[in-house]
Amino acid sequence: GGKSDLATLYSAEQKQQSFRLTGRGLMCGFYMNELLQRVLHRHDPCPEIFNTYDDTLQKLNSPNDEIVLRRFEKKLLHALGYGLQITHEATTRTPIDSTKHYYFTPHHGCTEFSQANENQISVFSGEHLLAIANECFDEADVLKSSKRLMRLAFQPLLGDKPLKSRELFVKPLD
Repeated sequence: GGKSDLATLYSAEQKQQSFRLTGRGLMCGFYMNELLQRVLHRHDPCPEIFNTYDDTLQKLNSPNDEIVLRRFEKKLLHALGYGLQITHEATTRTPIDSTKHYYFTPHHGCTEFSQANENQISVFSGEHLLAIANECFDEADVLKSSKRLMRLAFQPLLGDKPLKSRELFVKPLD
C-alpha cells in the first residue's frame, strides 16, 4: 500500500521453500531482474512472466544456467508479444531450410541470405534457427547463436542503453 511509487508491503506469504543463488546463478538472477525492469511496464503484474521468472530462478544454480537463461528470454519475448518467428521465412512463409542461411531482423523475422557469411551478427544458419525454435541447445554453437539471436531480438525493447548486469559476466568472480 501507499500513495507514492515507494509502497509499503504489509504482508506476504511464502510460496515455497526459499533457496539461495550463488556465483554464476546469482549473476544470472541480476541479469534477469535488470532485463525485466527494462522491458516491463511499472505496476503491471504479468502473472505469466512472473511464473516463468520464478521457475527460471529455481533452475539457475545448475551447470546449464546459460540454457536456462535462453529459454527464459524466449518465453519472455513471447509473453511480451514479440515471439521469435524463426521456423518460417518472413516474406514467403516457406519453412526454414536447415541447409541455408538467414538474415534476422527484430519485429520482422528471417529472410534468406544468399551470401553465407556467418561472421555477420544478424546471419544464422537454418540449422541453428530450427534448433533454437525447438529449444535444442545441446551443441555449443547453437547455444552461442541463440545468445546472439536473443540480443538482437531484445535490442529494440532495450534501446541504446546497455544492460549493466552483462558486465558481471566479463569480470572474474573473486
